[in-house]
Amino acid sequence: MTVTLYQGGENVPMIVSGVDVRRLGEREDALVHTTDLFATIANITGVSVSEIQNSKSFYPQLTSATNDGRSFVYTEIVDGYAIRNATYKLIKYDNGDEELYNLVQDPYENRNLIGTTLSAEATNEKANLISEAIAIRN
Repeated sequence: MTVTLYQGGENVPMIVSGVDVRRLGEREDALVHTTDLFATIANITGVSVSEIQNSKSFYPQLTSATNDGRSFVYTEIVDGYAIRNATYKLIKYDNGDEELYNLVQDPYENRNLIGTTLSAEATNEKANLISEAIAIRN
């Protein structure tokens, strides 16, 4: 099995079903990480917490559309990491290589923005992603 930081390896669908799920037939585009299952299950069982370490509950999203989800998703492999928000994704490898993608315009990550003239928005978002990654990694 090949481990990858690209969308095909880390952006996978999740289907949630159960008694308290009231959003039937709806699609949610909020960022969710597998670590979020811990806080969500704790919420479902009655623990009154919205976040436990790096686990953020998506329980409220099961009943109504809400923007209370996470702002970033971080993934790490042996030789690098990826961090993304709703629009941009930065991949950094230990050898210094970087890739930046606008996932709204390029969801299949075909056009690496590194090495091109970045827009002010892309430059700002890249800085935000790096800052968040540094906070997570420390």
